[in-house]
Amino acid sequence: MGRKREPHRGTQPALDAVAGLQQSLEAMGRPAKGDAHRGTGRDGTWYLRHAIKQLEGGSRTPLSEFLGLLLGAGITPSRHFARTAEASEDPVYALIRDARKRETTLASLPAGIRTAPRRGRSRSEKGGTTPEIERLDRLRYIDPQRAATLASRALSEARGARAVARLLGVWASAQRMCYRLDWATVALGEAMALADLFELDMTLAELAQRASVLMLDRGEIDWGLQFARRAAATYLQRGEYEHFGRALVDCAMLLANDGQSAASESMCRAALALTASATNQCSAWQHIAIARTLAGDLDRAQAAIQRAEAVAPEGAQLRARLAWRRGLIASEQGRFAAADRALTSALEQLQGAPFDAVLVGAQLVRVRTRAGNTVEAAALAATLRWYDDELRRDPLDVDQALRAALADLVKAGEEARVTESLVDEVIQRILDLVDSGR
Repeated sequence: MGRKREPHRGTQPALDAVAGLQQSLEAMGRPAKGDAHRGTGRDGTWYLRHAIKQLEGGSRTPLSEFLGLLLGAGITPSRHFARTAEASEDPVYALIRDARKRETTLASLPAGIRTAPRRGRSRSEKGGTTPEIERLDRLRYIDPQRAATLASRALSEARGARAVARLLGVWASAQRMCYRLDWATVALGEAMALADLFELDMTLAELAQRASVLMLDRGEIDWGLQFARRAAATYLQRGEYEHFGRALVDCAMLLANDGQSAASESMCRAALALTASATNQCSAWQHIAIARTLAGDLDRAQAAIQRAEAVAPEGAQLRARLAWRRGLIASEQGRFAAADRALTSALEQLQGAPFDAVLVGAQLVRVRTRAGNTVEAAALAATLRWYDDELRRDPLDVDQALRAALADLVKAGEEARVTESLVDEVIQRILDLVDSGR
């Protein structure tokens, strides 16, 4: 009888980590149900056991490289992927139930969205092609209102669970960016119900990623982490390492907002090792910058933003938000001229997103006020009335609350009495609107 092969030197910590991750995934409940796995018995547990064998044999895989990065950073994978003891329920089912108990109901959404779930129960797969959905998803970063309108139109043509669920997800994400968190919650709940009914695990993972960001905006970080981890677990089971890396960035974003800046940066670095797409690389560096900013390391945060801009795809909508982040960091550093240039660039690129543009505009007014350019600050504040006209078109409460926050700043600009304390108050009112989930 041959001697049992010993693990290669230094692999035992990785084996222990894989075993911990395996236990976490087993606790997730259902195995993968996609067509590629039907009848094979190859659920997430099978793939992780296979990964253990590869590690024992010394071969290097994306999974082993990822685990090595986490272990080197002192992060235990099971800590980041395990569901908490209190959260024994699948977060998808919890969101579906939460969405259906809200005062905002499916019946109160626009007609095209209200009737979409019915069309999703068709067996056909008409409309909502992958290129179209991805195009709409990119558009929402610059013009979320237009993205929502086009997604609603696409839904009127779409048939079949996958197309309808994915388009509902895009629509929900666009509404989230307009601070309509109840609408986003209800639409995501319906999308998840469809994807779950037809056992579309990859679509559910995509929707879980959207939900993780929505939960951050709702101030429910623990729930957001559950969604991000659920998406990551599905992608890992399927060997979808690009998607897995993107889900890690979502985890990192939530960890940073939970005060875990070091863990957040380490997760982003693991994602950088796993992803090849320029968009994902850019997003990982952007969130490294956010983690460093929250930790007060502004110089290194600025360096990370420069890395993000260096890899950002040409014409990518991410560039506006990178300029926004670069301007905020420069402002904190007291480099007001650089902050002015960056925020001006961001404001120009966010014309189609009045919700974000109002905040950027107010932050730019503050930069000019701090720099002593009070005349320019007042002139800019007065021009923000244009966004008031844009917001007036929609009677939703959130838009009217945002208009009220903006009105004082516009009036102060027109009367040339802009002060830093006034601008700070307006900015805080806008931020409170987002934090309150209105």
